[in-house]
Amino acid sequence: MLENLRDKLYSVQQDFSFSLRNLSLGDTSLPKSQQECEKRLLNAGADFLHYYQSKWEELHSQNEGNAKRAEEVDALIAGLQSYCHQQLVSVQQLNLQLAQLPKLQQGVQDLMNTIGELEGMFEEVELRLVSLEDVIETQALQEKQLDERFKLALYGEKKKGHFESLKEKLEEDHQTLLRQLEEQEREVLRERQEAFGEVFRRDLEAYKEQGTLHRKCTVSHTYRNLHE
Repeated sequence: MLENLRDKLYSVQQDFSFSLRNLSLGDTSLPKSQQECEKRLLNAGADFLHYYQSKWEELHSQNEGNAKRAEEVDALIAGLQSYCHQQLVSVQQLNLQLAQLPKLQQGVQDLMNTIGELEGMFEEVELRLVSLEDVIETQALQEKQLDERFKLALYGEKKKGHFESLKEKLEEDHQTLLRQLEEQEREVLRERQEAFGEVFRRDLEAYKEQGTLHRKCTVSHTYRNLHE
């Protein structure tokens, strides 16, 4: 609109300039009153032209100011548009997030349910671990008892072997002692038999010579010595 107004003012200025040139180049043979009238018209036209020229310059200055302000407003509008676009994008993202909120709530609920199930599984695993520890302790105790029994059995076998060896040795010593005693008894019997035979022979010879036996005490003494 300002461009159209400026074009119109420029056209009016051209028309006045053309009219003034025609007036200045007109016939000089006109009457004096007519010349004065034309002079007044010329002055009025000049004033009118000056007025519109001043208005045009003022409008031109205002137009330039308006153009600058329009640029500022345009920059402001562009900034507002960018800001509004950013806000629109943020709102759209917020709407998308809000649209995902039910799914998020459902996901959180599912997660809570899963956590509850895991807690139950953890408790069950803990109980099973306690049971496993009891089983391990029982098995360790049984293994220890079995080891002690094995050691005791080895000790018993060792002692049994020692006892058997000792028994065999004692049996052997006993048999040796019995053989020695039997040998001693046989030796004593042999000596007794020899002693009794010798005494009997002497008594028999004495009886043959004297007709009586006088060697009772001698026989008893000899028997006692042999017995000892």
